[in-house]
Amino acid sequence: MTEPTAQEAIKKAERAKAILADPLVSETFETLEKNYFEAWRDTNPEDIDARESMWQLLWASAEFRRHLSVILQRGQFHKNHLDKVKKRQKS
Repeated sequence: MTEPTAQEAIKKAERAKAILADPLVSETFETLEKNYFEAWRDTNPEDIDARESMWQLLWASAEFRRHLSVILQRGQFHKNHLDKVKKRQKS
């Protein structure tokens, strides 16, 4: 996969920001993570497969959020860099 251009990274960051700020998305993640954790907690310690499945779902949910945060940070980096370049060009 190729690296996005600065403009593409900025557009992706705007979309990631909107997704992360969406109350429905936040509520959905909170509900899923709570349900996965409770299901993991309530499994029998000997039921390794069920516990592992719940833990993987919990981890994947958090990883999805982290990935969106990384996209947002990259876009902010590119936006800040382009803003500095434009500012220098005006000077």
